[in-house]
Amino acid sequence: MALKPIQIVRIAALRDDDDGMIDYQRLRLIADIESSEELHRVVLGAPRSMSEATYLTAVIEHAQCSEGTAFLVYWALSPALHYRLLKKRKPFSKRSEDVWEVLMKIEERVRTKRYIGDPIEFSFAGAIDRPFEKESLYNPSILSVPEFMRSDVAGSRVE
Repeated sequence: MALKPIQIVRIAALRDDDDGMIDYQRLRLIADIESSEELHRVVLGAPRSMSEATYLTAVIEHAQCSEGTAFLVYWALSPALHYRLLKKRKPFSKRSEDVWEVLMKIEERVRTKRYIGDPIEFSFAGAIDRPFEKESLYNPSILSVPEFMRSDVAGSRVE
C-alpha cells in the first residue's frame, strides 16, 4: 500500500532523534498513525529516544499495531536477557523494570490474540540473525522465552 504524504512526514518526524520534540508531541504523532504499515515503518527506523517505555507502550497498544510489529518490538528489547536476570534473581534496574513491563504486555496481548492490525510479516530467524537452534547454543537463556514468542508471523513484508 502506498503511504500518503502526511504518513511519510510523520514517519520521518518520529525517526528524527534530534528534533527537539517533547513527550506529548511524540505521543500525539504515534496516536495519529493511520495504518499498520506506517506504525511498523516507525518501529523499523526508530531512534534510541523511542526506546522509552512510554513510547513503546503507545506503539504496542496502538489500534493499528500488528502482531508482527509487536514481535519486532519484543525481540528488539532482548527478552532473553531479562528472563536470564529474572532466573538468576538479579535485581532489575528501573530501565529493566520498564522494559519487563512492556515485554509482559506484549506476551499477554499475543497470548490473548489482541493484535488486530493488518498482518505484517515477522521472521524470528531474521530478527536474531540466525536460526533458533543455533542461537540457543550461543545464548541458552533464549530457551526461557515462551515458545509462542519464538515463532514467525505471516503477513505483508514491510522493509
